[in-house]
Amino acid sequence: MESMRENSLSWRGLAAFALVALAAGLGSAATPTVALGAENSGEQFADFQTVPEPTQWHELSQPLADPTPDSGETLAGQITDTHSATVQLVIGPETAEKNSVCSGAWVAGDRILTAKHCFETFPSGPVRVYPENSQVRGASYLSVGKTWASPDSGDLAMLITEPASHANAEIDVTPLAPSTPLQICGQNYLVSVNTDFNGMSEVIGGKGNFCANVATLDAANADKWQVPADGNIIATLPLAIEHGDSGGPLYSQAGKLVGITSSKTQVTLTNGDTLVFNNSVPLRPYANWLAQMGVPVPGVQTPLPAKALPANVMRVYGSNRLATSAAVVAATPGAETLLITTGLNAADGLSATQLSGVTSAALVLSNSRDHLDAEAINAINSFGFKRVVRVGGTVGISASDRALIASRGMEFVELVGTNRFDTAVKVAQYGERLSGEKPRYVLLADGINFPDALAAGAAAGLGGASLVLTSGNALPPQSAAYLGSQGGVPVVTVGGPAERAANAAGVTPKFRFTGEDRYATAWMVASSLDSGVANGLVFVSGRNFPDALSAGAYTVKQGAALVLVPPAGSKMGLLTELWKTAGQHGVIVGGPGAISDQDVAYAIVP
Repeated sequence: MESMRENSLSWRGLAAFALVALAAGLGSAATPTVALGAENSGEQFADFQTVPEPTQWHELSQPLADPTPDSGETLAGQITDTHSATVQLVIGPETAEKNSVCSGAWVAGDRILTAKHCFETFPSGPVRVYPENSQVRGASYLSVGKTWASPDSGDLAMLITEPASHANAEIDVTPLAPSTPLQICGQNYLVSVNTDFNGMSEVIGGKGNFCANVATLDAANADKWQVPADGNIIATLPLAIEHGDSGGPLYSQAGKLVGITSSKTQVTLTNGDTLVFNNSVPLRPYANWLAQMGVPVPGVQTPLPAKALPANVMRVYGSNRLATSAAVVAATPGAETLLITTGLNAADGLSATQLSGVTSAALVLSNSRDHLDAEAINAINSFGFKRVVRVGGTVGISASDRALIASRGMEFVELVGTNRFDTAVKVAQYGERLSGEKPRYVLLADGINFPDALAAGAAAGLGGASLVLTSGNALPPQSAAYLGSQGGVPVVTVGGPAERAANAAGVTPKFRFTGEDRYATAWMVASSLDSGVANGLVFVSGRNFPDALSAGAYTVKQGAALVLVPPAGSKMGLLTELWKTAGQHGVIVGGPGAISDQDVAYAIVP
């Protein structure tokens, strides 16, 4: 499979190979760092017979120069390869008498998956990576290798390269049934004498990458062939002897990478049939290893090295959502208004935070349907609030609760609408009565899904704005009526659904904050709304709402900015610049199970 050829291409003045120290892990500015050998979190692919670990890394030496190139064209492979991730590799010094010729596939920004045996003759390289034309005089290579590694078992290797612009193959680690149609691709250079399977090949040089239609071993031949113990894919091939496609990709009909070419075997069966088999290493048993090597693998989470959380980040939380809200209330001294809403769903609480812009407020959650929970009662008893505001009819309140509030000399206000949209309007109208003036802006955010409104509520409080809700991409009549009552007050949409609802209703927003996802939208709101420089950041999970409800009022009280934090590593450095402008201090609201130190660290530490 690997081809040993007489000559190779010229060294074109590219930078020499860099020797990379990888004792503690592998990474670069363009590539997420991966902790090599670390265990994956959770139980990944427990049905695998083997979960290989990375072995030692192999340094590659500086390439030499002054070659004499081959020429010619390929005769093997009849299907032009349309998979743009396929590459051709030439391994070994350019002035060496012979070089190893192999194939591979890009699987990440600076990673190529190929066969381990390609490095047997020249373990120190160097390696030149061609998108095609590796044996055509004057062809340019796209990148060079820096180092390579392989798992403990199996004919796989990961080549780490200098950065280059290219497409990546998507990994598929689902099981392959017998007779699954596949394509084997690579250089596929035909040897000059096609009867020698084991000898060193003199190749007829080629240009592009080619493929052959193959299939996993079918039922008719399964009883005649012993499937290797390591579970290699056995794919039938056209009866031709091809070299240079070692390490070449095995693609599914969907164009996903399912295996890597390892070797070919010719078998004469007892009935006289002669078969040629391609033994390809399936990727399924190596899913965890691939993830550890920094390759995206569906269903496998790549372990991330720990990032240090800055010392000036504190956490406020309790044992559950109610206890967390109580802890936030305790961390908000001097508030004159206690907002109470349910933590069972986000509908009513989404609009409550806006009141913190017109009255110094804290928010506590209460989930019981017929009375206030202990956390709310304790807040009423422990702090000298001027008023208690019940937001939404879902939060229960009893006669004794009302009597307690009255006995404490607190005003009791109930903002309960016929639905979440009506409740939001009542909250906005009450805010106007408290302030005695119209809002500076009216914010629109989706009231069906919570993330955009979480960010909008805090922004409304900070910016002297009101917040009303859309019903997904539609503007409910209650919200439309409120907008109509505001005259020339400018409208701001937060998130894609709100923008689409405004467009459908003929409302022209003054500002549109629509990011590629909930995290980007919240970042835009925190960074762009005319509310001055934030005094720190308040970090909440973007995956759930309860902690963020109580965090919103706290954010406004502190003059901070509320940000939704993505899972660690998914949007690295998203909040770095905002973190700097906000003074590099902040508060995490919620327990480690809801939002981890690593989630925050990866979002703010570059």
